[in-house]
Amino acid sequence: MLDVPTMADATDSVSRQRDHAEWWAFFAWSAGSYLFLTALLLGTPRGRVIYIFDDAAIHLDVARDLAYHFTWGIAPGHFESASSSPLWTVLLALAIRPAAFAATWLPLFFTLSSSLALLAILASCQKVLRPQWRRPVDIIAVVVLTNVVLFLPAMTLLGMEHVLHAALVVGAVALVARQLDGDATWGPASLPIALFVLAEATRFETIFVAFGLVVAVVIARARGRSFPSVASRSLALSCAAATAIPFAVFAVVNRAMGGGWLPNSLLSRSNSLGTSSSFSLNYFLRQSTKDHLLLACSCVLLVVIVWGWRELKGYTLVAIATLIAIVLQISVASIGQFERYQEYLIALTVYVALMAAGDVYARRQESTRQWTLILACAVVLSVLVSSQRTTLLRRVPRASADVYQQKFLAGEFLEKYYRNDTVASGELGWIAWLHHGPFVDLLGLGDYDILQELRATSGKAPATYWAHIATQDHVHVVVEYPLTLGGGVPASWILVGTWVLHRPLTTAYQRDLEFWVTSPRAVAPLQRHLRAFAPNLPRAETLRLAPYASLIAAREIRQQMAAHE
Repeated sequence: MLDVPTMADATDSVSRQRDHAEWWAFFAWSAGSYLFLTALLLGTPRGRVIYIFDDAAIHLDVARDLAYHFTWGIAPGHFESASSSPLWTVLLALAIRPAAFAATWLPLFFTLSSSLALLAILASCQKVLRPQWRRPVDIIAVVVLTNVVLFLPAMTLLGMEHVLHAALVVGAVALVARQLDGDATWGPASLPIALFVLAEATRFETIFVAFGLVVAVVIARARGRSFPSVASRSLALSCAAATAIPFAVFAVVNRAMGGGWLPNSLLSRSNSLGTSSSFSLNYFLRQSTKDHLLLACSCVLLVVIVWGWRELKGYTLVAIATLIAIVLQISVASIGQFERYQEYLIALTVYVALMAAGDVYARRQESTRQWTLILACAVVLSVLVSSQRTTLLRRVPRASADVYQQKFLAGEFLEKYYRNDTVASGELGWIAWLHHGPFVDLLGLGDYDILQELRATSGKAPATYWAHIATQDHVHVVVEYPLTLGGGVPASWILVGTWVLHRPLTTAYQRDLEFWVTSPRAVAPLQRHLRAFAPNLPRAETLRLAPYASLIAAREIRQQMAAHE
């Protein structure tokens, strides 16, 4: 018998076509505006993409050693926990050998792909924004949501794992929410568990969300919320257990290889370095008000939780989990640094807000004019609470310029004149990537022993310790900011020259980048090299040679000769 299409089949077909059209409209406007703005902000001096921070180069350096020398660290054959994102580093390592000619572009490629994936996920989870020329407010809302609230152009030009993490987390919780609501049409029950594993391997803060989901499901069950199946009831617990696997594996391997339980970058921000106690009320209040958008997100989540308290749908449980994750992020982790650490929390809040708005729209069916007015108010409020992001967005080119004019050029300078010599710096990224030779990280991100000394001395290792490190590792040249060693510069080191930036700073720590030598006989060669490299400095940066470096060196040499006689 022939299957005759029924009226229900026709209705389903029309509904699917409408859903696809709505998905495509949201995705096209969001992706198009995002790609356009990212292209405008992208800086490529001499054909190289320069990211907002040089942390992207740290991941590249670890990935290169992993790909070519099977070493997790910044020096072949020597393990160091210099990367806090195992999955991101592995992805770079897999691509860096076949794409060695464009290695510095790989972070951009992965962040672009992750951003588009995140937008595609959000497009599939919302029914309220329908951007088209007849609905200009919807267009503005999508553009603001993508580029200001989610801050995707700036997140992309960080060249790091934060957008990939946000996409994995949002995708995972969206699947969990659907399965808790009894919708099993979006893949097997194991898919969100797998996404949670990948998200945890990308950034360890994923465990905050998984813990929040467990708490949310416990609350729902205590209130009599029924779930479709036993599998759904245990889903949140399975996701939480899944996040523990990559964290435990990383911690055990890291410890077995001589490191700490956490990556060096996370240990460096611990309380042992003199930061405020993360568990004090004053610290929590200060941190929670640093990002106005994150504070607004907390308020939105509270409103969604109160509004949906009776039914406790899947997205309401996600709202509870996200609010818990925000509290944990503020209490025991970090926020700030171009708003990158809270990116996954903002993306989760956007998901919850879109789902809740779609639910309200479906129930109340207000007129188009009313919804347009509500949406316009939401856009205005979003822009107001995102003022920090709009300011930072304008500063993206200047942030990239800071990195290029100081750290990138310092790497090129050291590679040109001190190739294969041991150099030291607190700027691990581009210097370690460009300079071929031994490298000593003064901030301990690439050296666990130095990190332990800094933790033991609250970040102020004595000058005698640095003199010992320089002698032990045969350091020739030291490139640092004046505050890198906290005033603990050995008396035997000689300041030879300084690169000075003559403009407002964005991501540079200080205007002055200093060049020191550890031996008086190295003063004259460094002076010659700095003068020879000076024409490569941009207009906003000048070379300032130390006026008495030659006299100090001559005196030290005479004293050494007299001592030998």
